Order: sequence, then C-alpha cells, then structure tokens
Amino acid sequence: MPDRYLFRAEPTVAVTRGRAEIIGSGFLEKVLEDCQEVPLFLRDSLGYFSGSTRVSVDDFFWVGGDDDPLHPYLAEGLFVMVNRRRKTPFHFRSGPWWRQPLYIILMRDGSYLASCCAVETGQLVIHPYSLDFHRSAQYRLHRDVEIVGQIVAVARRFS
Repeated sequence: MPDRYLFRAEPTVAVTRGRAEIIGSGFLEKVLEDCQEVPLFLRDSLGYFSGSTRVSVDDFFWVGGDDDPLHPYLAEGLFVMVNRRRKTPFHFRSGPWWRQPLYIILMRDGSYLASCCAVETGQLVIHPYSLDFHRSAQYRLHRDVEIVGQIVAVARRFS
C-alpha cells in the first residue's frame, strides 16, 4: 500500500526479534498494533462462523473506533464479521439482551451502525441493550437505512 494512504511522511521500519514492524500513526498501524498475529487455526474457521462458504473482505467491518457502543458485545471490539444473507432483523422482547442478534445498518449519510433492531410497522427500530444508556431510534427502512447483515462474530483486542 502506498505510504500516502497510511498517513505518514516516510516509511519507517523497526526490526525487533527478527521481525520487521511498521512504526507510524495511520489506521493500518493501529490495527496491526491491536491485532498482533492472528492464530493459525482461525484461517479455515471463518466460513463456519459466517455460515457462508465464500468469506470475503466485504464481510468484515471495523468497530474499533466506537468508544460508546450500543451493545456490550461490541465493547473492546476491533472487527465484526457479517452474514450478508441474514437481512431480516429479529428482536425478542421477552429475551435477555445477550440473546438479541446484532446487525450492521447502513445509514443514509453513508455511516454504519452496529446494534439490535427490529422492523415494526415498516419502521426500523434500533433497540439499545439498556434504556439507561441510549434511547430507541426509528428510521424508515429502505429509505433512511438499509440492513447490511447480521453480525456473526466479533474480534476483540486482548487487554
């Protein structure tokens, strides 16, 4: 990737323990610093988690920049994997918050939202896990918002 996309003036490489590491302050450097190495056993398991035989980069969304997520499962999360075939949101009113499925929602302004939601009378209703932290919101489905898919896995940083 060209250096102009990594938000650094000059490429800087430091060698530690026989391995080259990129030093900088761009997005990719932050992700590499947070992720370190991905375990080898995860390489072939992504299809199993997503419920799809074809997993692509388009199925992953970065959620690491949200300091105030709408659901506790997304706290300390870096990336989420989405099953794009599951676009019908369900919200189980009688179920606890940890059993509610999460979805990636594309807003009209081009931003994304990760939250629990349900379709009620043609409106997409965003359900926070607790009313003490966030209010519910309503949007016109297919006009103000689109459902990208259901979140099936969350990759989080280890503290």
